[in-house]
Amino acid sequence: MKKLILFLLLVIVTFPAGAQGQGARVKREADTNASAVPRERTVHERAGGLVLTQEELQLFEKGEKVRLEVKKSQANQTINITWISDNPRVALVDSMGNVSPIGLGRTIVRAKAADGTKSNDCKVTVSKPNNWGSRTGRDHMVAQNDWIYFANRADSNKLYKILINGQNLTRLSDDVPAYLNVTGRWIYYYNTNEKTRPGMYKISIDGKMRTMINDKDYVQSLWVSKDGYAFYLNGEGDVSSLSTSRAGATIRKQFDDKPVYSFAVNDNFIVYNRHWQDIPQPQGGGGLFLYNQKAKKIEHYISVSTITSNIIIDEPNNTAYFCAYIDKSLVSVQTGPDIFADIFKDKNKHPTGWFKFDLSKEDPQAEAMKKVRDMSQSGKNQSPVASKISEKYKRLAKFPLSEGDSVVWVVNGWIYFTRDYMLRRINTSGKLDQSVFGYSKFSDIGTGGDYLFYWTSENRLFRTLKDGRNALEINVKPL
Repeated sequence: MKKLILFLLLVIVTFPAGAQGQGARVKREADTNASAVPRERTVHERAGGLVLTQEELQLFEKGEKVRLEVKKSQANQTINITWISDNPRVALVDSMGNVSPIGLGRTIVRAKAADGTKSNDCKVTVSKPNNWGSRTGRDHMVAQNDWIYFANRADSNKLYKILINGQNLTRLSDDVPAYLNVTGRWIYYYNTNEKTRPGMYKISIDGKMRTMINDKDYVQSLWVSKDGYAFYLNGEGDVSSLSTSRAGATIRKQFDDKPVYSFAVNDNFIVYNRHWQDIPQPQGGGGLFLYNQKAKKIEHYISVSTITSNIIIDEPNNTAYFCAYIDKSLVSVQTGPDIFADIFKDKNKHPTGWFKFDLSKEDPQAEAMKKVRDMSQSGKNQSPVASKISEKYKRLAKFPLSEGDSVVWVVNGWIYFTRDYMLRRINTSGKLDQSVFGYSKFSDIGTGGDYLFYWTSENRLFRTLKDGRNALEINVKPL
């Protein structure tokens, strides 16, 4: 009995002490949480949430502003917010959260509540936009700074973006883009997806604000400038333009000379070739023509009876490239002004292959014609000047590529071209012809930063250095 009483006393004494110890441990943990979590929660409540809707923002030199917003709590919708930019020389932010690009570089933008509480950071980068949104007018992959925008063959050619380093794969739209352009904060393309309504669209680089620009024309190629003007070839063979700043903008035909086969554009000129009397040429278009956008006139350089390839432009260096083929079955056609000298007129001495076309001169034709008229009036021998005219005033020059070569694009002083299922490159000086890599004829090739990108026939995307070394597969399969 004594043993039982002693046992019960021990239980009574021991249990409260144990309970108190456990309770103390629970209290200490609660106190610890109370000292951290409530403070954090109080910050959000006092600051109305103060969580920025974006953690990163891409802006572009002389580009548009973008508004940042704060997610506020339901408890406090009237909070006063001050906006701060760490480096106003890069970007300014106004009282409404509109961030405007000022200069190239990086900065941090954040919101600040009346009680001094700050939001999370938004990393803002201001960089240069692409001057023109496309290299060829027929691209399915375009790079701008650190990002690649592309029709993803691994997901039914839908619109995607990915960092050049292979990270942050993002689907932007279910549209299937053709003739892709990217410049500044906008992506432009012709959507070929019947389910999402075909037409010319623009969408922000964040995948927002998808807008129909033109649903009247079928588009065969597209170029968009950084100022937002689109130049395109429609199904009727007209080269037209419109402003992309709003839907339903006026469409303007650039010139009356159709049907155009291919064209390339820079800030001053449109270079093009066309079909002869609505009859498609067997290997491409015909002739070579230049439309001066400022003077609004057409200059003729090669007769339409000479077959010519797609026009490739080296926009930074004001140079276009084209290939001339020979087909003696075609009849020579006289076009253009009264004095029209064609270096391809003599079929027996017909030069073939690739040519450089200088776009740096404003109007050499008018200058040369004036010299001819002056010499005619003075009675002097015109043959030396006529010889210069036949060379088209030094705009045209032979380039060491043959009819069997196909130029893809020109980038950073190199012309990339295909020959016998090999991608090669040659310096714009005509020297250093190099092999890059072999590729499937079904592949699509793009370039961005220090890299080349290409698709295999198995819809796998690879990245290499621009000389073809260090091939690395980039996983673009959606999760």
